Amino acid sequence: MPPGASSDPCSDGAARLTSLVLPPLQLVRPPLHLHYPRSIGMSILCGVPLLECVYCIGCVRWAWKRCLHNAAHDSQEWGLATPQEFEPVPRLCRYIMAVYEDDLSRPLWEPPGGYGIDPDCVILKRSYKDICVA
Repeated sequence: MPPGASSDPCSDGAARLTSLVLPPLQLVRPPLHLHYPRSIGMSILCGVPLLECVYCIGCVRWAWKRCLHNAAHDSQEWGLATPQEFEPVPRLCRYIMAVYEDDLSRPLWEPPGGYGIDPDCVILKRSYKDICVA
């Protein structure tokens, strides 16, 4: 063994490792006025993906319900209609059809039973070109 050498095999390697150890790092905190706004911005930015996720889940839920819903679902719970509920329908249809007649006293397309309108009560019927002043 050379002079000054230790019989411990790890002592030589340990000496080399201690020479490679770096001095401890000194962490320097920035002043509070520089650090505080950045932390607020960071906390806000960390919440944005969460909001995006909630928004996307809401949109997907809406689209899923929208695509699965059709008009058949609206009337599933309805009961049968009574004749009293249908009574105004033919009358309204006759009134709408009467609008297209030029002369109600001599109708061209009168439905069976007539329009149910007294032609004497209709004062005057004019088209746009009749009232347009040029």
